[in-house]
Amino acid sequence: MIDLCTSEVGGRPKKFMPPPFLLAMPLFIIRIMYQTHSLLTFSFPVGRLLGVPLRLSFLMPVVAVALMWRMGDMVYGAIASTILLLSLLGHEMAHLLVSRRHHCLPSTVVLWPLGGMQSGRSRLTFRESMAISFAGPLLNLIVAAICGWQLHQLDLLKDMWNPFAMFDVAAVKDLSNNCLRMAFLTNYCLCLFNLIPVRPLDAGEAFRSFLGLRFVEMETRDLMLRVGLVVSLFGILTGFVFDVSSLVALSSFLLVLHLHEMLEWSTPATTADTFMGYDFSEGYTSLNRAEEQSADDEVEEAAYGILDRWKARREDERLMRETEERELDEQQLDRILEKVHTDGRESLTVPELTILNRVSARLRQRHTHE
Repeated sequence: MIDLCTSEVGGRPKKFMPPPFLLAMPLFIIRIMYQTHSLLTFSFPVGRLLGVPLRLSFLMPVVAVALMWRMGDMVYGAIASTILLLSLLGHEMAHLLVSRRHHCLPSTVVLWPLGGMQSGRSRLTFRESMAISFAGPLLNLIVAAICGWQLHQLDLLKDMWNPFAMFDVAAVKDLSNNCLRMAFLTNYCLCLFNLIPVRPLDAGEAFRSFLGLRFVEMETRDLMLRVGLVVSLFGILTGFVFDVSSLVALSSFLLVLHLHEMLEWSTPATTADTFMGYDFSEGYTSLNRAEEQSADDEVEEAAYGILDRWKARREDERLMRETEERELDEQQLDRILEKVHTDGRESLTVPELTILNRVSARLRQRHTHE
């Protein structure tokens, strides 16, 4: 038997050493996986896009292999993968151009099969978030419209409107027309899917900014998680009922992402001063306080859902309005009493009488409680 790891040199066996890049590859993959806390952030650096570091999700090669398998042709699968990559780059370039206009470029862009994940961006206003979020789908819509017009001229558009239909390469013999069909379907699907209001899709980011106008960050995140779980489960059930495997795959992936985010959100973060969930930065007496605080947090989290927090906030707003109204009445009360003392009660206007009666009723109620 010949040992491939050794060779005879000068009468002495010499071990075969693999190339350095093969030795470094496992370490490179382990390092990337160690830094990964989400399926979308498991990616590889591929360069820069408009000055922003660009990373490619590990899902892109998986999708390329899936396209080759579904089409039954490696050449058409490679062409479809290239069209998808170019469409995604155009999609992200539109986001980045609008972001640059608003002076809020992200620190990193991770390219995945339905768009990109941008991180490190500063806090946006609602108008900025809407403009940036819909820039990508708008570009895909424009490209799909141009390709669709050409397909309409060739009478090839009527069977292309179903985004979940199987792409039949054999339906059209011409390579250029098939490339045009793939370009239309790719950009049409990117625009359509990014209008689903769940994260990390573009409409989900816009919907989150809209909820941020009315709710605090914790409530907004809670609502986005609930909406994402409901939409994902509905998509899975719909895909099973109508036998649409691509819809099941997309919805399952979104469900896994939301379950991961929910688990990450519910898991408390530990700092360097903690061990086994306890904070020793203030001595061992913090053990009891940590246990009591943990129990109180669990009770409070169980007792207050999003509806209870909304009611509590409405009650706080009502109390704040009453306090401001009471302070304003007290500021005007001296002037009204002086006017009554000088000109009599008949000289008061209707708003002044309303304030006087309201303050009098408040004082009588206070004396009654005392």
